[in-house]
Amino acid sequence: MKQGKQICDRLKAIRSEIAQANEIDYTPIECDHQGDCDGTCPACEKETRWLERQLRLRQAVGKVVTIAGIGMALASLPACGLPGTQIDGYLEENDSIEVEIEPMSEQEPAEVDGKTMPEDPNDNRDVPREPIDAPEAPLIGIDRHRMGTDGQGVTTLVGFHGCPLHCRYCLNNHCHDPRKVWRRATPGQLLQWVAQDNLYFLATGGGIAFGGGEPLLHSRFIEQFCAIKAPQWRITLETSLHVPREALERVVPHVNYYSVDIKDTNPAIYHRYTQCSHGPVMENLQWLLRQDGMADRVVVRLPHIPRYNTQADVDRSRRVLQDMGVQRFDEFHYLTALCRP
Repeated sequence: MKQGKQICDRLKAIRSEIAQANEIDYTPIECDHQGDCDGTCPACEKETRWLERQLRLRQAVGKVVTIAGIGMALASLPACGLPGTQIDGYLEENDSIEVEIEPMSEQEPAEVDGKTMPEDPNDNRDVPREPIDAPEAPLIGIDRHRMGTDGQGVTTLVGFHGCPLHCRYCLNNHCHDPRKVWRRATPGQLLQWVAQDNLYFLATGGGIAFGGGEPLLHSRFIEQFCAIKAPQWRITLETSLHVPREALERVVPHVNYYSVDIKDTNPAIYHRYTQCSHGPVMENLQWLLRQDGMADRVVVRLPHIPRYNTQADVDRSRRVLQDMGVQRFDEFHYLTALCRP
């Protein structure tokens, strides 16, 4: 089974669990699409919007709505999204809890247990309603419905254009080329684009993973987005930490998990591979680890990089980082065939 079909099946199972937990009569539409798919389609999106409206209707008449945590097992399975390594202990248990759904709109029907899927003129959520009036709005790319690679639950990866490093085997080398597929966005626009997966975020303890490129080059954008997002969404930051300290300080109150790509603690290896000094990285990591409770929220990535470091180098880096207070590691081998030289 290809990846798109796996994503579709898991999202469908999450919708079914939400419906069952809230006593909503829901049967997923049988899909007759042949071959692989993107993991979602207009029919899937329509079912999600219908389920959201049913939940809001129940809340409007005083019924308990339970969402958070009920889809954790389904979304914690690996193999969706880009290849990655599952981190032991990274996924947390989360019991079902009551949550608030956004207020019901006047266009929605008054019937609570309707079996049809009423049309909603506001369902076209991928069309931004907020005009772009800031030429400094960053260039971003969005990858929805990732599972097992970017933190807990179902996540949407928001990648930023731009990176201070120039790594030999960069998996996202297009982050250096503004001619690739990017879109400019304000924090409000990004919220409109990603909010369509609110149910999946709530049901699985997921949320937004900021990556890139280097997301901390746009720390003010992240800070502004986190001020308007749903408070239940978890924020994961995938960073090299090769940024000014104030950029890191700005986002610390908002980030739940950090995935720090350290490359190697040997300054010569780091410079040869990234063409940059590793001094800011180590200093920022030390500062981050001094913050309360941070050791449990930081995963440091330790890659085996062909022709740049050895197993002995990786082991040395692990010892250095453990002495600094790092407790959780993601050790892996670069698949150079997937990277652009």
